Amino acid sequence: MTAESLAPALVRRRPAFSFGDGWSARASLSWLMVALPVAFLIALVGYPFFYGIWISLQNRPVAQPGVFVGFANFVADWHDSVFSAGGAQHFRLHHCRHAPEDGGRSRSRAGHEPGFQISRT
Repeated sequence: MTAESLAPALVRRRPAFSFGDGWSARASLSWLMVALPVAFLIALVGYPFFYGIWISLQNRPVAQPGVFVGFANFVADWHDSVFSAGGAQHFRLHHCRHAPEDGGRSRSRAGHEPGFQISRT
């Protein structure tokens, strides 16, 4: 093949995008069929997420309307000794529990639990 025979293939350009040529009834039906489940999933995940954030910014006693307090709940938790002690205990139990104790060689979790024996054959 010569360069002259490949020239038309190299020069041919892709037509510009337009909805008029490629938008058919089949394409619109497929987008409509996908749109409802996607909207449902967004609502199923998004609404509780943002509602939980909204509730965390309020002072809501049981069976009474909430009063917007902003980040006052988080500041109160930060300065509460019981809350910080619980956070420190959570960190110790769940993040420092399985640290390697033998100079970097990690052991399996099963070896640390009482009453669990591994038979070696």
